[in-house]
Amino acid sequence: LILLDSLLQEGHVFRSFSQLEEYSPNETKMYLVNKKGIVKELSFRILPIIVILQNIVTLAICETKIRITPDGGYSNIVVKIDRNVNEMFCSQYIKHLTETITEASAVLNEALYGKAYFKEVTIVVPSHWQDARCRMNVQEPAGGIAYQNADIRITTESPIFGASPYTHQSKGCGERGDYISFSESFLTDWNNTLNSWGNPAKLFVKEWAKFRYGTFDEYGFANDVLYPNFYKVQDKFLPTGTSNTLVKGTWLNIDGTEDCDPQSGNCYFDPEGENDEVTCSMGYMPFLSKVKHWCNPKELKMPIAPTKHNILCSTKPASLVIAENSDFSHLTVSNQLQRSLVPTFNVVREPLPKYVLLIETSSEMADNWKWIRKAVQNLVRYELPDEANVAIVTFNSEARVESQLVTLASDSARSRVADTIPDSANKLGQTAQGCVSCAVQVAVDQVLSGKESGGHLIVITSGDQRSMSSNRMENIKTVIDTFGIRMSSVMLTDDSSIQPLYDFVAQKSGGKTFVLNKYLPTLSVYAHLIEDLRNIIALDNNESANYPVTLYHKYITSDNSEAINGTFLIDADLGRDTEFGIYVEDDEEHQIKSVTFQDSELNIYGPFTTMSSFYDSVNLKTINFNVGEIPPFDEVSKRGTAWTYKIDWYPTNETRDNVVLVRSKPSNVAEKGLLTVRAWTNMNSRDVITHDTLLAVYVQVTHGDSPVLNAAVKVDIKVELNNGSVLAVTNSSMVLFDNGVGEPDIVGGDGVYSRYLTKYPAAGRYSFSISVDDNNNQAVFVTKGGPTVKKPPKAGVSTCCGSNVPIPDNRKKKIGVFKRHLMGPSVDVKTIPLSSEKIRPGKIGDLQITVLKEKQQLLAGWTAPGGDFSDGRVITYRFVFSQKIEELLTPSVNAPALDGLKRSDEPGQSVSHVINFKYYNQDYYVGIFSFDEFGNRGNMSNIVLVNVPAPPAPAPGNENMKPIVHKIQTPWTLIGAIIGAVAVILLVLIFVLYFKFFRVSRSKFSKHSFAKNLKSSGVKVEIPSPPQSESTDASSYESDLKESSNTYIKPQVLSPMSSTSFGNNLTPTYWSASQLLSEHELRKRDQEEYRQMLTHTLGAIHEGHPQEYPDVTLYDPSSNYGYYPEQGDYGDYYPGYEQ
Repeated sequence: LILLDSLLQEGHVFRSFSQLEEYSPNETKMYLVNKKGIVKELSFRILPIIVILQNIVTLAICETKIRITPDGGYSNIVVKIDRNVNEMFCSQYIKHLTETITEASAVLNEALYGKAYFKEVTIVVPSHWQDARCRMNVQEPAGGIAYQNADIRITTESPIFGASPYTHQSKGCGERGDYISFSESFLTDWNNTLNSWGNPAKLFVKEWAKFRYGTFDEYGFANDVLYPNFYKVQDKFLPTGTSNTLVKGTWLNIDGTEDCDPQSGNCYFDPEGENDEVTCSMGYMPFLSKVKHWCNPKELKMPIAPTKHNILCSTKPASLVIAENSDFSHLTVSNQLQRSLVPTFNVVREPLPKYVLLIETSSEMADNWKWIRKAVQNLVRYELPDEANVAIVTFNSEARVESQLVTLASDSARSRVADTIPDSANKLGQTAQGCVSCAVQVAVDQVLSGKESGGHLIVITSGDQRSMSSNRMENIKTVIDTFGIRMSSVMLTDDSSIQPLYDFVAQKSGGKTFVLNKYLPTLSVYAHLIEDLRNIIALDNNESANYPVTLYHKYITSDNSEAINGTFLIDADLGRDTEFGIYVEDDEEHQIKSVTFQDSELNIYGPFTTMSSFYDSVNLKTINFNVGEIPPFDEVSKRGTAWTYKIDWYPTNETRDNVVLVRSKPSNVAEKGLLTVRAWTNMNSRDVITHDTLLAVYVQVTHGDSPVLNAAVKVDIKVELNNGSVLAVTNSSMVLFDNGVGEPDIVGGDGVYSRYLTKYPAAGRYSFSISVDDNNNQAVFVTKGGPTVKKPPKAGVSTCCGSNVPIPDNRKKKIGVFKRHLMGPSVDVKTIPLSSEKIRPGKIGDLQITVLKEKQQLLAGWTAPGGDFSDGRVITYRFVFSQKIEELLTPSVNAPALDGLKRSDEPGQSVSHVINFKYYNQDYYVGIFSFDEFGNRGNMSNIVLVNVPAPPAPAPGNENMKPIVHKIQTPWTLIGAIIGAVAVILLVLIFVLYFKFFRVSRSKFSKHSFAKNLKSSGVKVEIPSPPQSESTDASSYESDLKESSNTYIKPQVLSPMSSTSFGNNLTPTYWSASQLLSEHELRKRDQEEYRQMLTHTLGAIHEGHPQEYPDVTLYDPSSNYGYYPEQGDYGDYYPGYEQ
């Protein structure tokens, strides 16, 4: 690192060319490129990093534009109707949406005690829908009306949820969700909606709290290991849910029949009657008529249930999670009586995109101008969709319009616009700076004036620091926000320190930012620029089925007549209009002699010797197939297979750059199910990382409307330091998981793969390169056929989804072979954890326990977590148990220890352990958590309910069996030693008895002294010391656990007391009635004192260290509020509970 720093100070630019050669598994390479373009190679075998160059892309997910006014009114809420939804019901969508949200405004206001309401909502219909279907005149949005990012989506029925509404949440407790989804049938089949869900307005508010405030469902789910839909209290099955009192109802089978056993896993709880006593259950049963809000801590009188919210939010009530939301930190609601709770609705049409290309023409662009011009011409001539609108603006120290907006309705129109770009570097400006803010202002004032909706500014700039400042970018952001314009950027620079400013605007407007190093080889710069521009316009592409996907992109050089070989893959869902092309430096003297292909069955195609001239204007050579001949890759039988190619060259004395490219469109069978990949992080607005707030990466893989399961998703990380050097870890990838454990993945099987980043080499800009493939043909998607989890027809709780999406095997279908690669998001990390010593171990989410009835043992099995979430190792495990489930759910309560296990396993390894369990015929909850080498404790695992039957009584007749006698030699030496010891003890005993009788004979006996002796006497009980705190070193944990566990399981039992044990005098044989009564009272008192002592002792044994989770204010989860002592019978409430 010292060497790298010294070379940096000498003016070198550190980058590597990953295209030049494969990296050795044991070697790290670095290339040094000085300002003159001279390349030197350094190899290191000891450094765990390399310095690498690739184009960096920020895949910015457009942030919601929702704002809350000082009076609590939510504005800029966007409801977007999907293009695939049936246009025939446009008027019904609008009618029921406006009615539902209007009523929901009053419901939200009441639930939050007047703090908030819905003030302004925009409903966006697809651009091609007719006004007649909507029964109103629908216009494009005017300036200032939010319309781009969808907060609420109206879609076709999901193969997972069916018609059920749901909120997509990828982040943790208190974090905002991604979006709310309602199916079209929810809004069209209105009678069924009312019967199935009750009041839609209250349901809307329930989903809003999950989306905006980061609450979760306050109930459980059938067959869910983390969030079960039942728990037991005093042998009664209670439904998992949060309310102020018990909900009356019964357990039903999924088909509606009664007498369902909740433990079977196929039951749901059906509330019966009005349940008017239930007044706070907005996150559980909002459809009950008297439910008005979320329960505050004082209203929670029930035992804590294993709801999804309670576990993910560490038992913090939803009302407190909502109250702590930043929306309510700056409200002035003094004028509540003067405000209207009826929202304003804007119904607008999705505008068609209007592209304005802002191209820098300063002297900084001169070296690459030829290829910049060709890349822009390629975009205009071949990439932009038909009927797209495009304009050209150039800028250096000032900006000017080269072409106003033109509709690309013909090839001639495309050519006219492309030809307006300056054709020579000599026509560029003399200044080295480019005024980006000037270009933006000209674009808005002179090009988009009066028609800003749909505007997308695409900036191609040198990224010079002098051309942009925070103040200028803030001005640009103001313009963007005012008119709802999207802005994307491509920077050709060797210094990306200014990139965060462009990222900020891109993230706010829904654009993208790319950084492309200008010291790459010429053709590599050109090919990457073309791909970056294609990725930008894909944001607005509504015709994805006809948009080609780049499958292969490789930089090569041709310096002799040796052939070039390579391999590419045609995905199973592609294989239409596939193009194999080669970017060349000279479109006439390209030196390509022939191209030959070979399929996976070793069939040879070619050699093809004729190259097409169709793309000569952009220096792309493709194969000129005969008329009517399709490329061999497009045959249906060849989809999802690998191909090899060989390029033969004509002899030449020159070394030339080339880039091989393969693109293919989705096949006809895949038009309704396109494979898409998107990525984001949890650091959109926070750049401070601690051991409690780590950076998480999320990648969503979908196939049409279905999640993709079992895909292989990997992320490579690159860190750009503040001094410009770039660090990257080679030969390793961070594998992402879709497991639903909650760290950080919320729902398993939803197609969202995620993982925490636990290693931070330095502060700087973290960029993520993402690769996704079929995982050796294991990836599947969900076929059509109704929801995978059926919802009962009656109004009730949703049945999907808890920690995992249940999908039957007959609904899974293999996608086939595919591979995708994209540059993911980039995040500025200003501070990092000083060390990883405080990062806690991962959570165990798959604990399974089998009761071994014959041996009165528990066989536990689970998957080993990492010592730092998914990384490193743990060193010990601790089992805890209790008859009260809240003792395991609440982090601030230390549950009694059951057993311990000291072992270290690789994350993902299967672990098993046998536990002796001597608590018979009673229900106990058992959980497990892990410790790392620094004593950090992981979160509680999923909780398992166990009941171990008592061992059987001895078989009758065994008492008459004759014992088996073994002949052994008599140990005379041992017998002699024992006899001698007994003799000594007898002599001592005689002496003691003589001494005591001698003293007693000299004393006077009285009732008073005898009673006094009785009172002062007692039972000597040895109280074991409590174990050490959990905060001690993990190495002492094992011995402490054994001591405390043994003491708890085998407490000392008081021997039966004789009448002679309470006095110092053995003489009395006949006692008076008062003496007998006194002895009886003393005996009763001593037994009670022992029970109190024992209870206190057992409580002290299990005292542990304070948890990392703070206690909830005004909320005592450990209190059972009188629920457990002398609990009443709930047979009247739950007639099916008796077991």
